[in-house]
Amino acid sequence: MEALEAERTAFKTTQDLAEQNQNLRKAIAKLRAESETSAQNELQALRDERKQQEEEWAKHLEDKAMQMKSLADTVVQLTQEREEAHRLLKEHRASAQRDTAAAAAAA
Repeated sequence: MEALEAERTAFKTTQDLAEQNQNLRKAIAKLRAESETSAQNELQALRDERKQQEEEWAKHLEDKAMQMKSLADTVVQLTQEREEAHRLLKEHRASAQRDTAAAAAAA
């Protein structure tokens, strides 16, 4: 009888260990899944942040390109205005010299 009782205790203990082992395996699998999910969520957040930064950078570069185009257009316009002013000044000086020479010749 004692042998049977001892055998039941051992069986119960072995059964308990197997059950505990199974529970530990489930807990480890759950922790792995949660860890992977957490890492995936973190990775996705980093990807989203990087994408947003890239979009902001692209917008910044686009704005700078538009500013450079505007600046280049302004430079072209000012160059044309300067050249026109030089041309008019030369014409004015030439006209003044002709008037001065005509006045001197008439006098």
